Amino acid sequence: MSKMKVSTQPKHYIVPHSFLEGRQDLSKNAKRLLALAMIALQQERNKLYEDDPEGKVQVEGLPRKAQQMHYHNYMPSEEMIGRLPRVLKFDIYTLEQFFRTSGDSLRKTLKRTSESMVGRFISVSDKDTFTVMTPIPYAKYVAGSHLELSVTEQAIPQLFNHSRGYSSTELSLWCELESQHSQRLLEIISRHKERNNEKFEIDDIKRMLGVDYVVITNQEEAEESGQKVGDYRLRFNEKTHMMEKIPRYRAFRDFKRSVLDIAFGEIIQKSRGVWTPTDEKGVGYKLHRRGRAYSVIEICLQYQPDQTGNVPEKLVTPVEVSSVDPALAIIEELEAQIIAHLHTPVSKDEIDLYRKLAQRAGISIKPDIVQRIKMIESELGK
Repeated sequence: MSKMKVSTQPKHYIVPHSFLEGRQDLSKNAKRLLALAMIALQQERNKLYEDDPEGKVQVEGLPRKAQQMHYHNYMPSEEMIGRLPRVLKFDIYTLEQFFRTSGDSLRKTLKRTSESMVGRFISVSDKDTFTVMTPIPYAKYVAGSHLELSVTEQAIPQLFNHSRGYSSTELSLWCELESQHSQRLLEIISRHKERNNEKFEIDDIKRMLGVDYVVITNQEEAEESGQKVGDYRLRFNEKTHMMEKIPRYRAFRDFKRSVLDIAFGEIIQKSRGVWTPTDEKGVGYKLHRRGRAYSVIEICLQYQPDQTGNVPEKLVTPVEVSSVDPALAIIEELEAQIIAHLHTPVSKDEIDLYRKLAQRAGISIKPDIVQRIKMIESELGK
């Protein structure tokens, strides 16, 4: 058994390079759930760096630049990572601050968000590789008390890896943003704050913001198509006689109005002088053409550090954890409920959660359970 210790919430939210480069189409609250896990694990990385013989002690007395380089290149050994807790616990105060709500509204928000996020695949990318993983397989909320999240072992090295750079985002501002595209854009532009004219390919920005193509959003559609939730939705092209992806925005003006203008505008407005536009129109970006179509976006924002940083004092509270994968315990519990359906009725949401967790864990549903689920769904459909 192991425990996490109470930590102080940082003023900045660290996003590793691979998470910046990967595609994300999470809702704002799903991003907040992922951010909670990432911040807590970042604190654990810092603690390991202090204690590990291969960590901070290796560069004591060296110039500051060398120390910084060593810190960002630091990756704990598998043995050290294995000591980390897999369940993180967040108190009610932190949850209210992060999700901007409280009481029953907070419970409903966390329930919807957890159901959409648990088992969700996330894409992380580097120059020559990509990884598709499920970072959060389990969530449990106790009303008025705390939220527990588990993190998969495969996700931790990705979250710890700073070797190719990272984004350091003001957490207080990030929590204020209402659009998921604003949150994601802030992470992207915070990678190089000293540059106010960084350029990106339009296609890359669309991909990183998760608005390049339409994706499958529910389990029923995924099962019918033989794909996974989060995969690109495909359609048959009558001209080419091939399956093709469906663009999220047919017209560029719709992408500009619905994504770029809203995201840049919200960051400029809510940052209160931290991010100020430098372009003539004051929108925070410029578009450049290759031929007739826009193909490049230039970031036109100047960064001035915020000196206030209004953030909660505590993030992580102690929690005991075991080496047993908590998702498996939930699967077993739901399976028992399905078997005992006549005595303890099972809801459609519980059946859907059981299927989702079993699929993500690679567990084949037993034939007798399949039959019981069909019977229950038949009853619920009446």
